[in-house]
Amino acid sequence: MKVLKLKKIATMFILLTLLTGVVIGTFGCGGGEGSGDTNGAANSGGEAEEGSGESQGTQIIPFYTPSAGGTMYIVGAGIADLVTRNIPGYSMNAEASGGSIPSITFINEQVAQGKGAMTALPSINAAQAYNGDAPFEDIKAPNLRGVNFVYGSEINLVVPADSPIESIYDIKGHRISLNAPGSGVAIISEEIVNAHDMTVEDFDALWLSSTEIVSGIQDGSIDGGFIGASVPVPAITELSTSTDIRIISLDPEVVGKTVGERPYYYEAVIPGGTYKGVDEDVITMGYGVVSVAPEEMSEDFIYDFLTAIYDHKQELEEIHPITKQMTLEDGFKTISIPLHPGAEKYFKEKGVIQ
Repeated sequence: MKVLKLKKIATMFILLTLLTGVVIGTFGCGGGEGSGDTNGAANSGGEAEEGSGESQGTQIIPFYTPSAGGTMYIVGAGIADLVTRNIPGYSMNAEASGGSIPSITFINEQVAQGKGAMTALPSINAAQAYNGDAPFEDIKAPNLRGVNFVYGSEINLVVPADSPIESIYDIKGHRISLNAPGSGVAIISEEIVNAHDMTVEDFDALWLSSTEIVSGIQDGSIDGGFIGASVPVPAITELSTSTDIRIISLDPEVVGKTVGERPYYYEAVIPGGTYKGVDEDVITMGYGVVSVAPEEMSEDFIYDFLTAIYDHKQELEEIHPITKQMTLEDGFKTISIPLHPGAEKYFKEKGVIQ
């Protein structure tokens, strides 16, 4: 019995030693020269004590993504794994926040505690958070900095094939979903409507998720809806196999003007044949999904972050092919906020910035 007790005591002692040896990392001030080496770059005062063991110096950096299971969560998990394996002294974890607003909220909380964090979100949301525009007026983040373009998504205005809606201007008086309430796609869809000199008062505006839009078109309870995702969108592909549909083009002049005024968008064309029954090209707009970080994070860490993901991009492509869009040439596509110094340094070295 005495031997068993001694074994239990020894086991508890070892567990306590390991737990107290883990240091939750924080992140550094500035992001210029003198911000520290890679292992201490994320904290102005969080360097590990010498001889304290391998795990003590590990700094944990959350990478916030939308809901678990979505494209960005899968990509985010791959990015986090690459960072953890390739940047000594850091452990990055993909954490589903539920959306852009909570992601920015969590980053602000981390900054207030002297800790590091990153997120990936629609490019328009990055601009809104940086400028303190709705819906980020209460959680503005003027310290937000762009890191890189991850992939693009396009807006699809889907209607039944026999719909009287032939152009976006024809949605007046119809039951049209802008997408889920508070979502980035809903915000973008309303901007598109406004850019075409209409408001949500001009039609029966609904706020339904992409899944609900598909169901509504199938059962006839709605007349159409905006779905935003990388083409081809699986939900629309599946819908087109069971229901005849059309994708409505946006006004080309409006698209050109809007993109010129709002660089977080880009002009896009959905090629004919992408979806069953949609044989002609569709003119639309796209928006980027971009990674961002607070300016307080060190230049060294962000530089190493980009080095890790671009040097091992093939691994990301195997996790999700959408990351083929993440090229050096488009490194900061749709990013309209200032670049983080670490990102600026990286892209200058690669010749992307002159």
